[in-house]
Amino acid sequence: MSVMQPTGRSEFSDEQSRSPMVHVPYVQIVLWGLLSISVLYLQYRLWFAHGSLNSLSEIRYAIGIQAERNNKLLMRNEQLRAEVEELKHVDEVIAERAREQLGLIGHNETFYIVTD
Repeated sequence: MSVMQPTGRSEFSDEQSRSPMVHVPYVQIVLWGLLSISVLYLQYRLWFAHGSLNSLSEIRYAIGIQAERNNKLLMRNEQLRAEVEELKHVDEVIAERAREQLGLIGHNETFYIVTD
């Protein structure tokens, strides 16, 4: 077994003097701080900022309501389109609507009122 003689300089001091990063703890603290700030910023954007999960759920809810309105309007439009087609092709329907809604009487028709 050999015993090492102290030379007055330690191996650690030589390695540290050659290393470009002398203040390793400060660099680590700064890097951890930047990482922490980045994570906090991303969490803020995820939960609270424009385009966050909260606003995304509100937008999806609004889209659902608008889709329901659109479906109702599409059904109404289809009914109106069917009525228009019916009115275009059938003269009897036009005469019937005129009698019911406007109280019109044709040329060769007699108007009677029946009371109970």
